[in-house]
Amino acid sequence: MNKNSIIVITVLIIAGGLFFAQGKFSLKNLFPTSKTGSTPRQLNKFEEEYYSLAVEMESPELCYKIFPKAYSPSIDGDLYRRSDCLQIFASDQQRPDLCKEVAQGIGERYTEENCRKKIIPGSPTQHLTTWVAAPYPTTTRIQILVEMGYDEKFATEKVNSYYKNTNEFFDFVRSKDFAQRINKLPTFTE
Repeated sequence: MNKNSIIVITVLIIAGGLFFAQGKFSLKNLFPTSKTGSTPRQLNKFEEEYYSLAVEMESPELCYKIFPKAYSPSIDGDLYRRSDCLQIFASDQQRPDLCKEVAQGIGERYTEENCRKKIIPGSPTQHLTTWVAAPYPTTTRIQILVEMGYDEKFATEKVNSYYKNTNEFFDFVRSKDFAQRINKLPTFTE
């Protein structure tokens, strides 16, 4: 390394240190943590799949694996997908306890109060979303099954089986074995 290179590197290190010291740039901004839940961010591909899969399984457990302030752009404005997921189950399963977890996003569509208003005894909402009909590529679904402990060949066959035998696929997704493996999936709430 020549003398000019060493001088340039030294100047960059000093300038970077001053920049960090003045608080104009921080690692926190580069790598925001989600532990406080204070920084909204767009859904990642797994979280969107969790939402669809939760609806398919008819179980809100996967909703809790979605970062509370992960949003999904929609025609109604950005909405927090976890709140949307929990509100569906609060309404469908007549469970007002889930409304406590609903966070307000942009606008007032998702609030605890509005969630409770959607709970109409004896009148569950029908949600037509399906895990396999979600917009993400099949590879994401295969990755989820592999993350759950299924081998890749089996996962590929199961995801592709939807197109051959829908009932068999839904039996698999709603099986006890599948439900027990859910806890192996990463949680995006921390």
